[in-house]
Order: sequence, then structure tokens, then C-alpha cells
Amino acid sequence: MKEFVISEVKAETAVLVGLITQQQNEAKTKEYLDELEFLADTAGAVTVKRFTQGLMRLVWLHTWAKANSKR
Repeated sequence: MKEFVISEVKAETAVLVGLITQQQNEAKTKEYLDELEFLADTAGAVTVKRFTQGLMRLVWLHTWAKANSKR
């Protein structure tokens, strides 16, 4: 008698990250992430989360963390 193996295929997952800069505003970043999500979907991946971050905020956080690490 033949044995049948049932297996579940798990989809690849993707987390998309976009950076908002002086040259790339929030709307443009969203447009790029939309395109990237489409490409990920075409490749068979499922987008589970999208993040955007402003560059100036990253610079401020780095500066603050560096200053407070000396305490």
C-alpha cells in the first residue's frame, strides 16, 4: 500500500522598510513601498508589515543615545 504525505507549503514573508528623507517625502516613500510590495507578491512572498522612518528622527535618536550612554 502506498503512503501519502501531506505537507503544508508555507509562504515566504517580507517586512518592508522605507526611509523618508529631504529628497524623498512620505508620499514617494509610500509609492516605492507599494511597488516593492507588488514585486514581493509577484515573487510569492506575503508582506506582513510595513515600516517608514524619517531620517532626521534617526539622526536625533542616535545623537541622544550617544549623549546618554556616557552617563
